[in-house]
Amino acid sequence: MKVTMTLFIVGLLGFVLTSSAFADTNVSGTVSGLWDAAGSPYIVQGDLFVPADSVLIIEPGVTVIFEDNYEFEVNGIVEAIGAEEDSIYFTTDPGITWGGFIYQDNADTSSFTYCLFENADTSPSGYGGVFYLYQSNAIVEHSTFQHNEANRGAAMYSLWGHVQFRYNVCWDNQVDIGGGAINFGNDENSVVEYCVFHDNSSGLNGGAIYFWDDHCQVLNCTVVQNSSPAVLSSNGSTSSFVNCIFWDNTMGSVYSATYSDIGGGWPGIGNINEDPQFVDPDNDDFHLLANSPCIDAGNPGSPADPDGTIADMGAYYFDQPGFVPGNLTMYAEPLNPPVVIPPEGGSFDFVAAVTCDLTNYAVFDVWAEIILPNGQSVGPKFLREGNLISAGDSLSRELDVYVSPFAMPGTYEYWWYAGDYPDSIYTSAYFIVEKEAPSGSLSADQDAYALISGWDQTERIELPSAKPNGVDIENSLYLSSSPNPFNPVTSLSFTIPVAGHTKLTIYNLAGQVITTLLNREIEGGSHRMSFDGSHLASGIYLALLESGQLHQVERLLLIK
Repeated sequence: MKVTMTLFIVGLLGFVLTSSAFADTNVSGTVSGLWDAAGSPYIVQGDLFVPADSVLIIEPGVTVIFEDNYEFEVNGIVEAIGAEEDSIYFTTDPGITWGGFIYQDNADTSSFTYCLFENADTSPSGYGGVFYLYQSNAIVEHSTFQHNEANRGAAMYSLWGHVQFRYNVCWDNQVDIGGGAINFGNDENSVVEYCVFHDNSSGLNGGAIYFWDDHCQVLNCTVVQNSSPAVLSSNGSTSSFVNCIFWDNTMGSVYSATYSDIGGGWPGIGNINEDPQFVDPDNDDFHLLANSPCIDAGNPGSPADPDGTIADMGAYYFDQPGFVPGNLTMYAEPLNPPVVIPPEGGSFDFVAAVTCDLTNYAVFDVWAEIILPNGQSVGPKFLREGNLISAGDSLSRELDVYVSPFAMPGTYEYWWYAGDYPDSIYTSAYFIVEKEAPSGSLSADQDAYALISGWDQTERIELPSAKPNGVDIENSLYLSSSPNPFNPVTSLSFTIPVAGHTKLTIYNLAGQVITTLLNREIEGGSHRMSFDGSHLASGIYLALLESGQLHQVERLLLIK
């Protein structure tokens, strides 16, 4: 984040040099609407208030200057969305402080991105220097907090809140009691990710972070050079720290720390105690050098770094250009093929496996997609992210599928993919499942679904029913094609209620017969035939199924 901080400084100098091009806008009291760069700087001359059901939008390039220790109370929404090279500044003149944002019982969510917050001061008794949140929500990302003070949580104090605190830098903030940067209490779902906390201080506990009866997840943060103990969790907190670096400051007490580099050592899976090898810590550059022990040392189950490698420890991953993961091969096959689900429903077991070649390791996601008899798809389902596989190794899971009686009859394709969801597919495999039509009449309220069990989870997948609205399925035909569109071969799946003479014919749009695939007596139930259009021109064709007095038409699209 050294670069980001430089951008803030350059941007602020640019503002000083060019401020004469803009007109000052004095603000106080109730505010909403738009603060744009043309009206910047906004000079705050009294307490500010955003009412409920109101929105204040602050554009990139805006500077907000508080003339005194005024508070900014928000009952509505503030959207302060800056840009990486055009940030938003909340600041004061030299020697002046301001009173921070106040959120109380606010169910709406405000967002702050690419902002700089400095010189907020609510000490000696105030909680939350820049942000005070009570039963409220906020998203703060890609922002810097510097030179702020409070009794607790100089950057943010949150109680019974829901906070997303990501990609932020907190430095040179101080408090009297706990949490030099952040202080969270009773937050069930808050997250702190990819943040740097350095040179913050507390007069008592948690030079950087203090959690009280909190259940927050802290992922890939760098906590260095803060007053000790830098982190303190108390009063039943179950907050977890994963893929973090704690260096040049001591730990206090934490519920769980794993896959982290902790100076002095700390019990936990994957933890190390080695110099993280920062680029230039004396000048606040906490990126990793090429020889850092934190590279590829994070939790293998965490999402891969952007370069495709195993997650690093700390806020900044070390880019490994040219990394080529191992080649993967997907395998998916029922244990007892072929799989035919009877009219009353049933189960089958199958194995899904991914194999990596000998060239390198790979990090990948796995997910499923089901192609229905009508050609539509259901998915992604059963998504498993961040799987690590070593060169030459295999990852295999045996799974169970139950299909209810009332699922649409016909041919299903169960596809399994390995890749970087949702951006790319590395490899895939599929198998066929036939579902026979249920007997009797079917009402609209009867469930049609599948259950996939295994891999420590059971997931329910809703499927279309055999025939809704009480249609008598003993006197119905079903016809579907897959794939559709196709080139040049498609599979036609169909179900007839009873044995009898059945005809399946392909027509063009002029009504001319292209080919007759079936014209004979067959048994009742599910069947499948292939249609090869390699000798035909691209276009629309019609498949007509006839059995007894019943008929069904399927539209086919051939694309070459």
